[in-house]
Amino acid sequence: MINKKLLLLIFCSSLLVLIVGLTSTPSLGDEVSHFRFAKAICVTGQRITYDPLYDSKSPLGYFYNSAPLWHTLLASVWRLFGKMSFPVAQFYHTIYFALLILFTYLLGKELYGQKQGLYSALIVATAPAITAFSVLFYLDVPATSLSVLCLLLIVKREFLLSGVILGLMSFTKRNACFFVPAFFSLVLYLTESGVKKKIKSCLLFLAPAFLPILYDLVWRENNQRSITTTNGNITSRIGGNFNRIIHRLTFFDWNIRTSEYLNSSFLNPVDVAKYFGVVLLITLAIYIIFKLYEKKDIILWLPVICYFLLFCYIFYLGSDIRYLLPVIPLLAILSSKAIVKYFHRKWLIIVLVLLCFVQFSSTLGYVRAKRQIPKGIAEGFTYLQKNTSTNALVVYPEYVILEQANRQFAWAGNIRPVLENLFWNKDEDKVRELLKSNDIDYIAVKKARIYDDSKVHHLGGYPKSFVERLPELSFLKLVFDNKDMSIWQIE
Repeated sequence: MINKKLLLLIFCSSLLVLIVGLTSTPSLGDEVSHFRFAKAICVTGQRITYDPLYDSKSPLGYFYNSAPLWHTLLASVWRLFGKMSFPVAQFYHTIYFALLILFTYLLGKELYGQKQGLYSALIVATAPAITAFSVLFYLDVPATSLSVLCLLLIVKREFLLSGVILGLMSFTKRNACFFVPAFFSLVLYLTESGVKKKIKSCLLFLAPAFLPILYDLVWRENNQRSITTTNGNITSRIGGNFNRIIHRLTFFDWNIRTSEYLNSSFLNPVDVAKYFGVVLLITLAIYIIFKLYEKKDIILWLPVICYFLLFCYIFYLGSDIRYLLPVIPLLAILSSKAIVKYFHRKWLIIVLVLLCFVQFSSTLGYVRAKRQIPKGIAEGFTYLQKNTSTNALVVYPEYVILEQANRQFAWAGNIRPVLENLFWNKDEDKVRELLKSNDIDYIAVKKARIYDDSKVHHLGGYPKSFVERLPELSFLKLVFDNKDMSIWQIE
């Protein structure tokens, strides 16, 4: 029977997450891409390769490279309701948050007992990274909820079902597969002695996951083709980073160097605290300092270590902390042991709950404030929609322009090498040629995204030196300007 306190936690936290989601607008980062991907699947009835706003031959098109399960299920839900609806999408996304809390509780309870399960659920529900990405339409929380469920089924020795969930994990977000070596090892470890039994368990685990993973690989090979611009400026394999290096070495000035722009870094202690939350970090520190280890902790530590090592290898140590989100529930379960062991006094529990509430509510407040489209930006989008051609291509750093202005945008991705030269090239004729040869019609400057590039170059926004040069370029015409945005037309 499910604990009443758990049900209250799931209901209250999910309701607040849903309210914040419904009173804001999908506008931050990749969430707009995922929302539009689901809409495209709903309209076309199939998994498509690029945003419908772009011509299929466009080398600058926004390509859908995400695993499609979240989007496909949302499209199916919309069809059941008879229309595409943002509130339905927000409610659908919140379900993954509720399931993650439930699965974390069940795994903690299965390993250590009901108290540990409940405290684990509390930590997970209020961890800032979990809270934020349960509002935003990112795939991290859905993938994490399935990962925890997969491990729970492995612990229960339901290897066939866990294999099915593994396949769903790969179809939700591919970095969830960082757990696979550890999960496979745990299947061997938890199976009774005997070579035949272990082989049978491994086959039961891997077989259901093999077909969807193979299908996805074949689909990508057949549908995500290489594309090249007619003038040879861009050659890009969708989703590949190797060609980015080739672009820099082959087509452009060796002196141009841009660093990768990240919203957070694992090497930044402040960012780690912001994403993991002080409650998790403090209780996990107590667990480690007072050596609350026991043999069965390996069931959690092995996936955590395996995931972290692959995270460092595939990305790098200082990469965005968001990619580490799947390990949070497992660390929460381990840290719950410290709470049960040392938080006996009532006032300590009250302090713990208050800290959880503070980080939960402050995260929701922050996300709601950020997930709003400023009035000046909305006016700029309206201008583009009413005063530009439907196939206009706009230099802009955020996907939200696709949804709000219904106009194609160009930033990073395939056009990254072009921007690297555009922003820091002092030759006016070459700048004009770069814009014309890539069919760029407008440059829309979001003023909040201007940064000082005197010491560092990146594509997380507009370099201040470039923005200051715009009025001096004879082929640019200022057609819109307010406190939040300026729009320049290429003549």
